[in-house]
Amino acid sequence: MGIGTFNAIGSDVILDDRDARKGWADDVAMYTYHAGGAPITLIPGVGDAAQRVLDSATYEWSKDVKAEADQVAKVGVSDDLGAKSQGTHDLINQWAAGRGRDYKTDPIVINMRDEASQSYITSRTAAFSALGRD
Repeated sequence: MGIGTFNAIGSDVILDDRDARKGWADDVAMYTYHAGGAPITLIPGVGDAAQRVLDSATYEWSKDVKAEADQVAKVGVSDDLGAKSQGTHDLINQWAAGRGRDYKTDPIVINMRDEASQSYITSRTAAFSALGRD
């Protein structure tokens, strides 16, 4: 259960980084649009069109930055989840091997891994809820 809680906390840090990166992209796009757009709109004949091009470019840039932030977070959270879960199963398998039990077929060992997984998921879910990451 502790590992599930710690995993949720680690994932929350990864997701906080993602959220900060996405907020930064929104801010940069907005300030670029307003700071760059004000002088551009004053250009006779092309100002409005140039403003629209700037708006489109900043929007597309921010979408790319946000997509990259989402992907980095997804990989980070997924890798952390898999490593922690597998680590618990490896520990149980080593315990079983030390006692002459076949970790692939012994129902006691299989049950231990299932219970560990269930406790891990339950505690991780509870921690995410407490962290506001429903």
